[in-house]
Amino acid sequence: MKTLELAFIALAILVALSLFVLPITRPYVRHLGGVCLLILAICQIVVEGYRWQMIPSYILGATILLLMTAKPTFTSSRSKVFFILFLVLWVPVSIILPIAVPVFTLPYPTGPYDTAKTMYHLTDSNRDERVTLDESDKRELMVSIWYPTTEQKQQAGRYIDMTSTVQKSIAEHLEVPSFLLEYINHIRTHSVKDSTVAESQEKFPIIILSHGLPGNSMMYTSIAENLASHGFVVAAIDHTYYSNLTIFPDDNVTFSKAILPEPFKLEKWDDIISSVWVKDQQYIVDFVHSLDNDPSFAGKLDFNSIGVLGHSFGGAASYQTLLADERIRAAVNMDGTFFGKIQDIPTSTKPYLYMKVKEREKVGDQVSIEEELTSLGLTVQQFNELTTSLHNRQQIYTNYGAYEATFTGLKHMSFNDFYLYSPILSIADKVNVREDHNMINWLLVQFFNKTLYNNDTTIFDNGENPYTRITIIHPNTN
Repeated sequence: MKTLELAFIALAILVALSLFVLPITRPYVRHLGGVCLLILAICQIVVEGYRWQMIPSYILGATILLLMTAKPTFTSSRSKVFFILFLVLWVPVSIILPIAVPVFTLPYPTGPYDTAKTMYHLTDSNRDERVTLDESDKRELMVSIWYPTTEQKQQAGRYIDMTSTVQKSIAEHLEVPSFLLEYINHIRTHSVKDSTVAESQEKFPIIILSHGLPGNSMMYTSIAENLASHGFVVAAIDHTYYSNLTIFPDDNVTFSKAILPEPFKLEKWDDIISSVWVKDQQYIVDFVHSLDNDPSFAGKLDFNSIGVLGHSFGGAASYQTLLADERIRAAVNMDGTFFGKIQDIPTSTKPYLYMKVKEREKVGDQVSIEEELTSLGLTVQQFNELTTSLHNRQQIYTNYGAYEATFTGLKHMSFNDFYLYSPILSIADKVNVREDHNMINWLLVQFFNKTLYNNDTTIFDNGENPYTRITIIHPNTN
């Protein structure tokens, strides 16, 4: 909740209580409180902006002002009971709603650079789009690039750029009234738009970032901003038709509409990774090389230091791209399953970090487990075969010699901004959002500092780990 929002609700409650506590012979005190309440409401709307979550609070304030104008005496017990009942029922709603659906604040980047963001609409003319029915369609992608800057003169950009047309499209897709999405325009990042790239004695390494399935690049803003603040250029892909939200410059919005295989058909999941997602990542590598002809980035990118980072399905793609593309120097898989066509033990020894959530023991009787599997479209036999196959694949990367970081107390969705969207989410899943983000961001910077900046003072060199909830296994020591 924002500062003026909190102040307005607190003052409204105090003024309401004054109607009971302060003597009728001192009405000027009440009137002063009412005037302050009205002024604060105007200031809150002008400075912080209107959002629908505050409507109950505005109704609370308006009701109080109306009662003050009517000069209530509350001489009868009935009037007192009615007003007390109104406060008991309405005040919690006024407080809880703006907290439950907040204009949240992203974690502040920890690096020495300010950050900026720019976006590109790309078309790969060499690849057909396999999701749409139009045979002439080529693969189109949106890529958001976060990078270091030293100019922060303008206001930081929005978390998501929504024109009224985009807002309407999203609302129709979600089947909700459009006004419910208006508050998102108040959410700000820490990055300015299209600023100049920072000057540096060294060229900046590049990191390709892929979201999960479903997911979108916006959900990884906090990770991208933090890496950019430490001197990395982060190119985050929206994998069109697999992303649950891709916004193109003409306000055309696409959602996730790719037909996905059944859970146990690994060969089809492997094909999506290797034939679509890996090729998307490789195409973005091609694109960032072309930025050397862009005056904004010319001479500032280190094309010999390219890493790839992905979460979940994007994490699976990052491992495959590391093995398939000689231009990739290092990769991170954030809690992703090992899908992809390359499943032989590789001869490459390029650095790889697998970040995973510590698994909980499954508790439940055989009947409840079978019911859960049925809801996923799996039989027990299919599930056992799938588990065995994925375990064998995991052993391949273990033999490969990867770093493995196990996080205690995290969830699969802790690796993006999901739990910032509402405290209800973090309370329900019992996660510590801010600390979790700090741990994840810290380890990512440590890994990419080592592998792309050749820094030899990281945890992977000296073993100094400030977080007890991270356990790291080094290559060939597990």
